[in-house]
Amino acid sequence: MQTLTPPTKTTLSYTREDWTSGYRSQPEEFAYWIEDIDGEIPTDLVGTIFRNGPGLTDVNGYRLKHPFDGDGMINSVAFKDGKAFYRNKFVRTEGYVAEQKSGKCESRGVYGTQCL
Repeated sequence: MQTLTPPTKTTLSYTREDWTSGYRSQPEEFAYWIEDIDGEIPTDLVGTIFRNGPGLTDVNGYRLKHPFDGDGMINSVAFKDGKAFYRNKFVRTEGYVAEQKSGKCESRGVYGTQCL
């Protein structure tokens, strides 16, 4: 019978801080040309890639219990002429607009957040 010896040192490609940073709120909207690029973007690459997910994981400091209870944000990177343009925007649902106006959690989340 062969005995496997675990490695003595494991180097991870990520840290706990890297993972938890995905649960921080991003309260700002941006629109800018991406200038810090390694290599080059092919000039025939044309189009836009979209990503959606939570942008706010708290409402004025009130921490939501699950990231999916957060307000939605659409992120995009558009490619044209060897350049890339980034933009993000919140989805302006009735709940998002109401909470931005009142500054407090207004509705019950689907995944466990109970607003006071």
